[in-house]
Amino acid sequence: MDNLSAFQHLSDSHCLAFSIGYQTSSVTFYCKFEPKDLLNACNVLPKFKKGRIYSLKFATSELNAVLPILSKFINKSCSRETQVILTGEAARENVSNIQETLKNSLILRDYSLCLVTGFFLFLKNIRDERMTIDFLDHPKYVFVNPCVSYDQYLLVSWNGKINYFSVKSETEFEKIGHSFFDSDYLLGIARGLLDVENFDELLKLAKLSKSYIKLIYSGYEYPAEVELLKENRNILDSLDDRSYSGDRSEVAWNLLWTWLNNIGQLAAMYANLHHIDKVVFVEGSSNDSLCNDILDISFRFWSQNSSKPLFLRHEGYLSSIGALMKNLALVQQKDFNYSWEENFFLGTGMFGKEISFSGTKFMQMVLDSVGTTLTCCPLLADPETYSPDLQNIYVKDEYRAYWVRCMEGNTIKSTERMLNDTCDNIVKAMVSHYSQQMLSRLQLLKDIPFVFGNLSMRIILDTVDQCSKELGLIGIYQKIKTSESRLALGLFLERVNTLDKLPAPERHQELVTSVLIGNLFDWGSTEASALISSGKFGYKEAADTLPSRPWLYDDLDKWIERMDGPPHKKALIFVDNLGFDLIIGVLPFARELLIRGTKIILCSNREPVLNDVTHSELTKVMKQVASISTVFNEALTAGNLVLMEMSKSSCCVDLGFIDTQIAEACKDVDLLVIDGMGRGVHTNLNASFNVDSLFLSVVKDTWFASTLGGQWLSPICKYTPAM
Repeated sequence: MDNLSAFQHLSDSHCLAFSIGYQTSSVTFYCKFEPKDLLNACNVLPKFKKGRIYSLKFATSELNAVLPILSKFINKSCSRETQVILTGEAARENVSNIQETLKNSLILRDYSLCLVTGFFLFLKNIRDERMTIDFLDHPKYVFVNPCVSYDQYLLVSWNGKINYFSVKSETEFEKIGHSFFDSDYLLGIARGLLDVENFDELLKLAKLSKSYIKLIYSGYEYPAEVELLKENRNILDSLDDRSYSGDRSEVAWNLLWTWLNNIGQLAAMYANLHHIDKVVFVEGSSNDSLCNDILDISFRFWSQNSSKPLFLRHEGYLSSIGALMKNLALVQQKDFNYSWEENFFLGTGMFGKEISFSGTKFMQMVLDSVGTTLTCCPLLADPETYSPDLQNIYVKDEYRAYWVRCMEGNTIKSTERMLNDTCDNIVKAMVSHYSQQMLSRLQLLKDIPFVFGNLSMRIILDTVDQCSKELGLIGIYQKIKTSESRLALGLFLERVNTLDKLPAPERHQELVTSVLIGNLFDWGSTEASALISSGKFGYKEAADTLPSRPWLYDDLDKWIERMDGPPHKKALIFVDNLGFDLIIGVLPFARELLIRGTKIILCSNREPVLNDVTHSELTKVMKQVASISTVFNEALTAGNLVLMEMSKSSCCVDLGFIDTQIAEACKDVDLLVIDGMGRGVHTNLNASFNVDSLFLSVVKDTWFASTLGGQWLSPICKYTPAM
């Protein structure tokens, strides 16, 4: 489909950044993206336009095929010349070729500057970017928390030329060494001995050797080799038993091993010599995991296992993105300096399936501007150990199989619902395409569960949301949200008047119960949506359906006891669904806190996700509620109730990346309240905070509830005092 091709957006970009290496290269550009609205929901939804970065990685041998494609698209724009930036180890050798084909002048940028700039951009913005490797264990890839930092890095670039950079910050770095045994020497030997033309041919030949099969296949990926590997865990000692047999594949293997071992040995030497904390291998000659496995083994051996080297999921994109970031015209654009988030739907991910265009194969990485600057939530007790996700379904095969199967069923049902709701043939075609794309993407996540880091429900749900936005299917729950909100507003006054008549302990219990009842109205849950769509499930039926105590997590008594104490100064509340959940659940709860003298921040998504409330919808609802509630009217007027939007919109919440404005408003917060299954169960349930926290949700999936020790519709009321 054209709308999934990066090249169609190229004519809107006025800057193109190349990084040309001797083996692999990448090209990156920036554009603006605004989702189409095929369902005509934007008359009630906030319009949003994002900055976007596309980066395409390809074999340098394909450069002559790539340049005409780029020329075709960039020359569509006649308003002004496209600026072309060039960096990389092999940049100067390709200046005339690029200049003649694109018919543009070039700006050369220092490779080390671009590499370091791109390196820190990924470290600051992307979760699970860094990883260590152990191919004998499961998981093979262990991802490093983004909040963990080191005083100094040794970056190892081995895309043809072998260079070592000492890096302390984005502005403080230097090249401290290199190896003369670069890819030119390697391929010169390989051509003479083996008659191979390039690195990929050498790699393919090496993988035919018995040594490769014996020593490198990981037990997780290749179960048949597990016992063989267990018999001899000392990898390097076993290498001494090999001898030259005249087999071309064995010669290729030994040559490849020697070359990569030299890179790893020098990395260990430079790290020791300069007392550097962490070694990171970046921008290599191949995308194949075999090379990283050998580099890992080599470095650990020569460093005597003093530390594990780091690798990056996006290692081949760093310098071209860094070159783009140094473009002065783009830097002046407001959203170019904001934080970025990874697009799981459009990106090919780590070792994912290549995309093909005009016969040329690419790996693709896409970053979307968040529209503001993100930072770590100051309420986290220990940011360096914080992981948002409850279940790591990369590691747990059973969990992954279930959730992928569940989401496949969800995709099919939501597709049927959308097809039944429209007579427009264009919309029908796009809905069918949505189904195909999502099922394909779910299969990718099942087959390669580390493709975007530690696979989790957060990644799966964000992928679904990104797919629907990309294909113009935003606001699919808008009619449902509007209808349910109208019903809930009609019940609001009656509900709060009933609550006001209750004595304190009973009132606090009813307030919590109301939030749990409201949380049953969740169209993102397959089992809950089946209940709601029956047409016979209103607030009364939901109240009758909620299980009696004791609940799965039942800290209600502790919460009631806390409410007998002094009021909290300020509460930060993450809201969930629009309708009964918000209006009959969260708002009466928030009203009680306001009456006690607690200031409140209500946080909601900027963009539509499932039936979650957006900031614009919350603003509208609060005006309506304030017109009938003195408490809310006075709180809004006095600034004791503030509505804030989360720019990184999701049905989950990663507290490692929240809006700076929200983080600053947290300075005097002493109560965190999280409503909903996505924000409070799939994510953050096991997180620790330096303030009181209250999690309110209902687990609306039978299998998921069973893994937590509960059953279908298991309520969660988890109250934890400040750490």
